[in-house]
Amino acid sequence: MRERGFTLVELLVTLMVAGILVTISYPSLSRFFRDNQLGAEASELQSLLVTSRHHALNYQMPVVVCPLVGGKCANNWAGEISSFVDSNGSGELDNGEEVLQRVEATSNSRIFGQLRISFAADGILASTAGTIEICEGSDASLYHGVVVDPSGRSRVAEDLDGNGVRDDRNGNAINCN
Repeated sequence: MRERGFTLVELLVTLMVAGILVTISYPSLSRFFRDNQLGAEASELQSLLVTSRHHALNYQMPVVVCPLVGGKCANNWAGEISSFVDSNGSGELDNGEEVLQRVEATSNSRIFGQLRISFAADGILASTAGTIEICEGSDASLYHGVVVDPSGRSRVAEDLDGNGVRDDRNGNAINCN
């Protein structure tokens, strides 16, 4: 009578086939995970903008979103990004002004955008409309973005023309160069 089970040869062949499959699929999987991580970063930034705009509308106070360095807006969007009430309209975090929320961008990505995004007390954008671009490496299909319209409304950038690259506010492919 023969007992059920795997022989050592069958087990080794199975492990070898699994190893080959993992080796072949690794580049695609790492790209997939990186794309998802950058997409999550874009969603988190967009959520910060939505929350900031709602705060401006609900409390009828101007709100600014920017990367803060020593209480001043800096152009380094790859670090901590803060949202704060700008009660005196200076565009900077001054004494007595409340920080509403902070998010941390990943250190491996470069975020291109303007110095600050400002919402007026009515929620309308008080700064220039545009796209905050989240970039890593030279693969344009991994570029993400958050589009901010003049109305103050924001959305995560999408590939509108089917070319494999997400588009900015004007319908052009996001270009991080």
